[in-house]
Amino acid sequence: MRPRQIVKLVLLLLGVALVNIALLMDALFFSEKFKSSREMFETFVKINAEKKGWLERAAFKQQVPPSIQHGNEIRKEMEAKASDANIFEPGLLSLLPHLVSVDTSSLEPLLFTNRNRTRRKIAFGIPVVGRKTSYVLQTLHSLFENLEEQFKPDVVFIVVFAYANVTVESFSDLIELMKTNFTAEIQTGLLEIAAIPNTWYSLDLNAIQPTFNDSAERMRWRTKQNLDYIYIMNYGRKRAEYYMHLEDDITATARYG
Repeated sequence: MRPRQIVKLVLLLLGVALVNIALLMDALFFSEKFKSSREMFETFVKINAEKKGWLERAAFKQQVPPSIQHGNEIRKEMEAKASDANIFEPGLLSLLPHLVSVDTSSLEPLLFTNRNRTRRKIAFGIPVVGRKTSYVLQTLHSLFENLEEQFKPDVVFIVVFAYANVTVESFSDLIELMKTNFTAEIQTGLLEIAAIPNTWYSLDLNAIQPTFNDSAERMRWRTKQNLDYIYIMNYGRKRAEYYMHLEDDITATARYG
């Protein structure tokens, strides 16, 4: 047989073989008769792919020395603490002229309880200002009693004292009452107590010009309230994924959580 004829015969046999392979693959992957075989093949491929990915991740982790792994954990914890400490977004203080040249460390909140290490789902911010009659203790009792147990690990109540002068006697007395009445809530991290530092209020409220025919007293009160809310909301957004603002004289409905 001539070489050219041999080549033609080989090509013919190869073509027939490819056609048979194509028919077999079609039957295997598209025929209902071989459905179970096809599913077994797909499962085998999936398991091997997952196993390969797991082995690659494990091998990479083994290549990283324990000291570096521990260092990465410490670095992440330090970054979280730094992010939590810096409660103001860059550029925010430039919008408040009386704070432009202030050392930001003097704007950190005054903490009277431990701060949760973990960020919770929702933070309730409750500002407390000086008034003749305080309702915040009743408000907290109502909030805690009507909150279902299953939601407590996801919630933090942040009571923030917005006193322009934190040396007044009523300020310290009220904090002691809170710490005495809500010891369990403080220990579990459900309640945090803080105060806005005096530096935040280093603004001459008497120099503000009245607008919309408001009295000077109302202008001072409204400006002070705006400063309170700016601080509390910025602090609260760092403590949880969501933030809700509450007043200190409310009554919670049953099962409000």
